[in-house]
Amino acid sequence: MNVTKKIYTDGREEDIDQKWTLKQLQDFVGGYIEMVPSNKPRRSLIVNEDGLGLELPDNLAASKYVSSRVLVLDFIRGNALLVKS
Repeated sequence: MNVTKKIYTDGREEDIDQKWTLKQLQDFVGGYIEMVPSNKPRRSLIVNEDGLGLELPDNLAASKYVSSRVLVLDFIRGNALLVKS
């Protein structure tokens, strides 16, 4: 999968353009991955599928890339990746 941006829970965003393996994606988000639709054209977010259950910290920087209709009562949790979809 082609990663275009790393988004950390501390608000840092790092632009990149690399193909990553499933293992690299899982290592960055800290577990199984989930793809969340982005409000950016042809982009999705990769996040930890159990970020809420694992009580990962809110990622406000990543949450701004997701429609408020998707995140009704919560935020993206943990590190996230913006990828080409």
